[in-house]
Amino acid sequence: MTQRKNWLQRLSGWFLRPSGQQAPQKAAAGARRHKAVDGASPPSPPKSGKLKAVASEDGLLGQTRMRQRVSRAFGASQPVQERQGLCGRDRKLSELLDGVRFRHNHAVICGPRGSGKTSLARVFGDYADEDGAVVLYMAGSDDASFDELLRPYLKQIPEACCSPGVKQEIMVALEREKLTASSVVDLLTAIRYSQVIFIFDEFDRITSPEAKAELTTLMKLTSDACLKVNYVVVGIAENLHELITAHASLRRHLTIVSVEPLADEAIGRILSDCFEKSGLQCDDKAAAMLTAAACGSPYHARLFGMHAALQAISERERLVQRRHVRDGLRGAFNEWRAGNPEDAAIFEQIASTGAEERSQIVRLASHAAYRHAGSPPSGAIPREEPIDPPPALRPSLETAESFPIFRDSLAPQFLLIAMEMGGVAPPDHRMEAVE
Repeated sequence: MTQRKNWLQRLSGWFLRPSGQQAPQKAAAGARRHKAVDGASPPSPPKSGKLKAVASEDGLLGQTRMRQRVSRAFGASQPVQERQGLCGRDRKLSELLDGVRFRHNHAVICGPRGSGKTSLARVFGDYADEDGAVVLYMAGSDDASFDELLRPYLKQIPEACCSPGVKQEIMVALEREKLTASSVVDLLTAIRYSQVIFIFDEFDRITSPEAKAELTTLMKLTSDACLKVNYVVVGIAENLHELITAHASLRRHLTIVSVEPLADEAIGRILSDCFEKSGLQCDDKAAAMLTAAACGSPYHARLFGMHAALQAISERERLVQRRHVRDGLRGAFNEWRAGNPEDAAIFEQIASTGAEERSQIVRLASHAAYRHAGSPPSGAIPREEPIDPPPALRPSLETAESFPIFRDSLAPQFLLIAMEMGGVAPPDHRMEAVE
């Protein structure tokens, strides 16, 4: 009888609780979420000492969940998913919005791998969508033809953008004909009520010259017809050259956004934000080591920071220190080696033998990492100074000209790590400077 009375009391409380009021446990969780959204900082963890068992509604937060939290916080393998995560790119974002959304230009976003091109494109699309545009996003594939590239975009165009009944006509046309630049323009004339933006990511993966040439023609014909459609191409600098070479007059319809390596301050903000989300802290010297190792690359900063944080967790520490960074950099190198064993072997061989050209190699790698920056930092080779790559390194390079290019554009930072691990980095190297 007593159990029944208690059950009825709880049931009555549920039904009589005012609308919007949560159960005690959920209300507390909701308060914590709103507090984080409002910008209030959560209680800071201790700056030193072992990890303490953390109680939660689900039980103890074990090391596995902590590692998962770190991986999610750093997101090294994913582009930025939130506007707040795009650090140091406000000016580039403004250029894109002004050029594509307001001046109705097409755009080319170019830069090295890991520089944040996809993140910039996604955040741009988020803002453009909020402003009323329809944004369609896809990534290129190696063997895609022009027809295969455009067909998915046309299928995704919302019916509300077109004149009544026209979307059905587009779908019928897609079933019966192979797409060309001219036929796509004819279909796109149906778009009347919203600007539609096609984002072509990983454009450099497209290998078909015919597909690239046809896309360039499509961009030119679309501009000439004053359609409510614009294209954003995300790739490398060579893609811009390909587009302009095919149609020189296309230049006046383009907004070109070059994504250079970030300044140290922006890299520091990325790391600080990731560590805060992970529930860990990073001391100043460790943060400086991570910033120097990243060489302005958001991808490398997140990857190296994640591995350093995982090392700290493995020691049940909340504070990431220099020893965690050193071990984390080795872990990051091993992860990269799994995907590029040839270059990794070359780098390790150079580092282990204490090559006489080590100072030249480190300066070359530093310059390659910052090759799109206006003024490389101290320790990077000046742009106007030519360099002859050491013979041991040449197999990892695509060219032996004045400014060599690594065949893996992510590799320069890992070469620097290899030199550090081999103990052959010169005293003036940036990571050594923070010791």
